[in-house]
Amino acid sequence: MPRQQDWQTVECSVMSDDNFYTLEESAAILGVSRSDVEQMIHRKELQSKQEGGHRKIPVDALYRHLFPYYQPNDFFGDPPTTSGNHEKLIGLEEATETLRNELQEARSQAEFASRRERSIREERDQLLKKLEEEREARHQIQQELDKSDSIWWRRILKKTSW
Repeated sequence: MPRQQDWQTVECSVMSDDNFYTLEESAAILGVSRSDVEQMIHRKELQSKQEGGHRKIPVDALYRHLFPYYQPNDFFGDPPTTSGNHEKLIGLEEATETLRNELQEARSQAEFASRRERSIREERDQLLKKLEEEREARHQIQQELDKSDSIWWRRILKKTSW
């Protein structure tokens, strides 16, 4: 991940085409050395253009390297030119960090909701078990009452028989 201080210390040279970075600018943005950038070009990991004895990195190629799913004209607009590009990269980094924080918060909330749901299910299961025990106890008491009622009425009938 590029370091923020690298972005802030890069001084962009004025070029005829504003959509390119020098090797030094690209290295600073990527947070690597110039030779690392040259190796990336050699390994075809980074697109470049040779012009007037100088190698240039298209802004679009650098974006694709930093953000593999980047497509020109994505939600943040056309590929930026070198003027103000560093601010846009910093803005994207801040937006990414904000999204990461929001994702972490959402994961925390989901975990809390999951634990709460588990707790509620356990409590429900305990209450259902207690309800079943109460029903069984009520049934037994009712059977005893029915039994005792029949005995009680028999006693009364025996005493009152004529």
